[in-house]
Amino acid sequence: YDTMYAALTALNAAQAAAREHVTAYAALTNAQMLMDEAAAIYTETASIEALEAYAATSAKLEDVDNMTTEEIIALTEECNYVAAALKVPADITASDDAPLDMTSIIVNPDFSTGDASGWTYGFDAISNLGYQGATYTNGEVSISQFIEGWRSGNNPIGDGSIEQTLKALPAGTYVLAADINATDQGGTKETTAGFYLFANEEGGKKFAIEVATGNGAPEHFELTINKETKESDLTIGIMTLNAAGNWLAADNFTLTYYGTESAKVPAGDATGIESVESVEV
Repeated sequence: YDTMYAALTALNAAQAAAREHVTAYAALTNAQMLMDEAAAIYTETASIEALEAYAATSAKLEDVDNMTTEEIIALTEECNYVAAALKVPADITASDDAPLDMTSIIVNPDFSTGDASGWTYGFDAISNLGYQGATYTNGEVSISQFIEGWRSGNNPIGDGSIEQTLKALPAGTYVLAADINATDQGGTKETTAGFYLFANEEGGKKFAIEVATGNGAPEHFELTINKETKESDLTIGIMTLNAAGNWLAADNFTLTYYGTESAKVPAGDATGIESVESVEV
């Protein structure tokens, strides 16, 4: 019995490791595709450093069949970084009078792929989570093909987030914008609370604004961010914290760069909001 149990345990472990390896390999394949697409589009404007990184990473991919799962995961992160770096112009200049659209850094910002690829999300005990193809319009603001978290029965949605991490962005001032539906379907816009549009700089400040809308009546929101260092990642998205409401949805994310001398005032530092930091997917 002990021998059989040990054999079954070893078999289960081997199968789990194989599944993990296959999943990692699929993620790497997707990251490589996005990196190659970025190289094809942005070669003429990318920096020498980004082009050299692309060449070096591409060379590593030739040996992927001999890599461990951990090495594949690390190479996936490298591909993601290079894809972002290629999109940043070598001679990047921006100001309040001449801002630069950096939305291309965001993977799938408007969910036109028909899915939620590029985004991570997580809520507990929720009725629907992920891509939604319906359309909701409120005046000039419309969400169609969006990402959402929704809990039925007008029950509070709970704490969670829908987010992605951006790499290789230069330091300076940014405006993150999105069309958002954040609502308490059992109440009104005034009873909705605890929904945020946020941006967290790795090792730096965390910025957030509270958002609230009527039921199925999306509104446009903008968050001003001051990113302190080029080396840091920037995690953006929407989240809930002790939310009074059951439905959170977002579409049409954009990111605009205003350079390092912008007069724009960043949103209040949200570092002290515990779950802006602690809600991780």
